[in-house]
Amino acid sequence: GERLEMGEPLLELAHLAELRAELAVDEGRIADVTVGQRGELASATYPGRRLPFEVEWIHPVAEVKDNRNVYRVRVRLLERPDWLRPGMEGVGKIEVEQRGLVRIWSQDLIDWLRMKLWL
Repeated sequence: GERLEMGEPLLELAHLAELRAELAVDEGRIADVTVGQRGELASATYPGRRLPFEVEWIHPVAEVKDNRNVYRVRVRLLERPDWLRPGMEGVGKIEVEQRGLVRIWSQDLIDWLRMKLWL
């Protein structure tokens, strides 16, 4: 019963076997991401079910999303459950190398100082 404007699509079809996911990675963290890294994706619909993925492609240009610069990172899902559908949203976590707690906690401060001091 919803009215559509001229040119709006009535429906969209997607081939589920080719389903991919896209992550929005903050520009301050994109240097930690490389093709081939693995991680997990939790959808908002089923947050307790984690889907493993592998980074497939990193878009070379940042985009503005919610007033912050992010890079689009396309990932290949290693499992495809039957409940997964196009348009679903969630949270993804990418595995990076081991780091000490001091480095993790101070990373934002170090990045801010580098920008201010041009180092």
